[in-house]
Amino acid sequence: MVYGQIANTILETILRIPPEMITGNFLKDITNLVILPAIVLIIFLDFVVKIFIRGHNKLKEVMIIALFLVIVANGWYGSFAAFTSSYIVLFLIFAGVLFFVSRFISRDSMKKLGGKSFLGKYGVIRDLNIERDAVLQSINEIDRELAVLNQKIASRTATEDEKQRVKTLTAERGKLIQRKIELEAEIHKMRRII
Repeated sequence: MVYGQIANTILETILRIPPEMITGNFLKDITNLVILPAIVLIIFLDFVVKIFIRGHNKLKEVMIIALFLVIVANGWYGSFAAFTSSYIVLFLIFAGVLFFVSRFISRDSMKKLGGKSFLGKYGVIRDLNIERDAVLQSINEIDRELAVLNQKIASRTATEDEKQRVKTLTAERGKLIQRKIELEAEIHKMRRII
């Protein structure tokens, strides 16, 4: 009886899940009508919020929570849970295919296969992100070396070679920052196309 009252309150009243979908098996109902639909909905909301908010991770998390609560409060969660529990097998098949495609087909093959398709653009974006991360790592290494050299210059213990190295590193850092900006622009452009 306790389960019936709790399930009725949570599933029917709060989440507005249709009563015909509730089986009475606590574990099955929680898994199929609460946990799995919530996970799929959060992943979907994360994708949607990333389109509108870029670079603000804390704001992104707040927006996901807010949208999730709006969906629950307006009673749309029940419809989404019914849809998700009915089509979870299709979600799993799609996720498996996407996993195998992204893991077992090389980037070059993906580019050749995809051309202008989603998979080709996905591979290009992944390559650009990898290159951008390498550029950022190089910038950080240069910044650390420049900090050490600038301390030596400030304490007047730097040699002429070290002073020349500061000039070289500063020029190299400027080129890397320019390349990072170019890569971010390309990534942004590719994401807009998808």
